[in-house]
Amino acid sequence: MHLGQSNWLEAIRHYEGALPIYRAIGAKLGQANTLIDLGKAYFEADKREDGINCVAQAGNLFAQIGSRDWAVRAYRRLVEMLRQVGRTTEADEIEKQLK
Repeated sequence: MHLGQSNWLEAIRHYEGALPIYRAIGAKLGQANTLIDLGKAYFEADKREDGINCVAQAGNLFAQIGSRDWAVRAYRRLVEMLRQVGRTTEADEIEKQLK
């Protein structure tokens, strides 16, 4: 494990600790923001599917709370992640829905 991955793993621990707190108090915006960051950290730490799932959840939460701009940003990040792992068909479908 190199230093960069170690930092991502530390970040994951922090985000995983924050997420249940936001859920417990019903702070959907906090949850969504944490999921975006957790997703990026998972992805960078080679936990690609976990990262993709977190970012998808974040996009859904942003949409639920009516934050369309942030939902679109989350879904665009999701598209990038899906392309990086070779899931281009899924990425294309999501991208079509964003237009």
